[in-house]
Amino acid sequence: MYHKNCITVLSLLLVVLGALLIALKSNFYNYGMHTLLTFEPGSQLFNAWVKSPPGVNFDVYVFNWTNPEDFKNLSTKPILKEVGPFRFRQVIEKVNATMHGNETMSYYRRRTFYFNRDESVHDLDFNLTIPNPVAMALAHRARNWNFFSKKGVYLALSSLIDDNLHITKPAGELIFTGYEDPILSAADKFSFFTDAPPSKNFAFFYGKNGSATFDGIFNVGIGGDHPLGQIFEWNYQNDTDYYEESCSKFEGSAGDFFPRFNTDKTLKLFHSDVCRTLVADYEGNTTVHGIEGLKYVMGDHFLDNGTLIPGNECTCGEHCLPYGVVYATACKQKSPNYLSLPHFYKADPYFVDKLIGVKPDPDRHDFHLIYEPTTGLPLELLPRLQINVLMQPISYINMYEDIPTVLFPLIWFEQTLGMPSSSAFLVKIILNMNDICLTVGILLITLGILIFLFLAYKIRNTDFCPNDHHKNFLPKELVPLKEKETPT
Repeated sequence: MYHKNCITVLSLLLVVLGALLIALKSNFYNYGMHTLLTFEPGSQLFNAWVKSPPGVNFDVYVFNWTNPEDFKNLSTKPILKEVGPFRFRQVIEKVNATMHGNETMSYYRRRTFYFNRDESVHDLDFNLTIPNPVAMALAHRARNWNFFSKKGVYLALSSLIDDNLHITKPAGELIFTGYEDPILSAADKFSFFTDAPPSKNFAFFYGKNGSATFDGIFNVGIGGDHPLGQIFEWNYQNDTDYYEESCSKFEGSAGDFFPRFNTDKTLKLFHSDVCRTLVADYEGNTTVHGIEGLKYVMGDHFLDNGTLIPGNECTCGEHCLPYGVVYATACKQKSPNYLSLPHFYKADPYFVDKLIGVKPDPDRHDFHLIYEPTTGLPLELLPRLQINVLMQPISYINMYEDIPTVLFPLIWFEQTLGMPSSSAFLVKIILNMNDICLTVGILLITLGILIFLFLAYKIRNTDFCPNDHHKNFLPKELVPLKEKETPT
């Protein structure tokens, strides 16, 4: 009887526990979401934000110019060969994070790059040839000057670089380390440099590696009127004079968190490397680590020059080019730089037709990001951008007078960012907490009822007084005593 009572209690406990799970499923979900999204020093989310998880790669590809001597021959196109990847392991750290009373937080971002030779195509001492970006920047700056000023620039260039339109340098110097450029070294000696360059060395990412201040100071929201991770100010400003109209306003995500419950068909992403906000287009829903997310790609809102999207004229700058490139000159010491997707993917065929060796590929050259809309957490980020220099004829500067107009690709790069699988498992559980509680609750209730019914069945079909049992308790027949025989 003791075992039957225990089983009865167990079945009741299972039913009660299942009912509690179903009744309190919203409480468990809310608690899980609160724990997951609590952003304050010491919290799990804050600690994950401060330092990037392992496995963040930064890949650089350089367009090696194989026929620079034929550039002025208008019947011959520039021949390019992509060389890469040069892979770096990237560590991203937030430095001097400070909470403010207006629901914002400021911080610096330090990015440190470690070369990964095993997964790179060459060592960093591999020589590559590209157009001379510093000389082109100086010539571009002087293109609207008077005759005598232009001749002064030409004489300076001739004495410093021997009229060479190209340079050949090791990959490491072009990417991070930098090389001492004679034009930059002599810049402060010439009056045509109205603002001295910050360094005598040049590299595409010179000064970025290990610097806590290179990317500037960010001020982002942490909740309330300023949603978590949304840019509020950059370098103590909320807009810039680098661009005009809609391109000048700092808006959107700083890249770590995205707007929750977003129903817009566009997503704004602030990018410090171009000093402006980029706008991505919604492409559809997709699944990463078993979690459904919203996928955004760089499309018309990023690539259009105002032909399709009113207000996008600010992407043109001083020289409006066909669809597919974004003006980035003002932000980069007034050099004639334009951004595009790698290999001019999605851009007007005009750019590819002027070059040999450029082959757009949707699988390798698209820029996309995927994030979970309920939490705003990124699932996968694959930013890819290409740096191009506008090569164009400039009168009275002899070395540039007879060249064709070509938007020349120099390098492109991609970062591999995403949510680690261990974190994704936790997020997946919390997102499905209502369904998990409901399913487990129903199973517990069902199990409890089945156990109780089984016990009742066993009790009903158990004969507590079997025949053998009755026999054991029947009184034994009394054997009458034999009468004593009387002697005869």
